[in-house]
Amino acid sequence: NVNGFSSLNTIGRYLEINNNASLQNLNGFSSLVTLTRNLVITSNAVLSDISGLSNISQINQTAYSVGGGTELRGLTITNNPNLGMCNLDVFCTYLHTTGARQISGNAQGCQNVNAIKDNCPEVIEYCSAIVTGGSYGFYITNVTFSGISNSTTGNTANGYYDYTSQIAEV
Repeated sequence: NVNGFSSLNTIGRYLEINNNASLQNLNGFSSLVTLTRNLVITSNAVLSDISGLSNISQINQTAYSVGGGTELRGLTITNNPNLGMCNLDVFCTYLHTTGARQISGNAQGCQNVNAIKDNCPEVIEYCSAIVTGGSYGFYITNVTFSGISNSTTGNTANGYYDYTSQIAEV
């Protein structure tokens, strides 16, 4: 078990939990709040409960060179055949970003990114933008935030529009 880590609240790099044949849960990490880099959970034959990671506030990603190529780790949850619930808030938030992820080989409910997202609470978008392609590439043509819905037409020399003078109460 990982109960020896019960007072750990910060990891200044990454956390990898790999190849633990008899590890059933991660409850010993329940005080962990800060993880400054990647989280990797892979090849844990009987792991079925990762709720001990529920207090982590954010997952960041870093790049590692592997055999001349680059592998972005970010959030990796692979080959944990008894792990079926992965919809921790921090995972749900991370999976709505473009951060690197590798999720496969787990039980139903955690078998891929879409399975996890399907079990996450609804994500509320506070600001949305419409992106349009043109002769200057892709650029934002509409920003909606709170009570503002600002559309700009026409073209500028660099393809960008000014949305900075808008005011709204949130």
